[in-house]
Amino acid sequence: MFRLYRNHEFHRGCSPSDYALVMSPRAALEQAKKYYDFNPESYSNYGPFQTPNLLWGAQTWMPAQRGYTDPVYSTVKSELETGWLIGIDLMESWISNSKENLKTSITRMH
Repeated sequence: MFRLYRNHEFHRGCSPSDYALVMSPRAALEQAKKYYDFNPESYSNYGPFQTPNLLWGAQTWMPAQRGYTDPVYSTVKSELETGWLIGIDLMESWISNSKENLKTSITRMH
């Protein structure tokens, strides 16, 4: 299960093993588009320091056309890139991925 956390929420309640679950900003944004509501019409006002709502149905958000603002997407992207938001995937850690990738690389070398 993917989840977005505010930086302070994550650091307040995490254990050292939780750091292996942190996703890159780009990967977290891709997951957030699947699990969170980015549709600006779902919010009366969306701004910094707000976490988007979890989706309870199909995603209705479509990226804004060139030249138009996309406030929820832009804010989430910016906050992931600056570290104010952190994406966590509870099902997969980057350490296990790294070990698996290493095994695959070693297997290919032989």
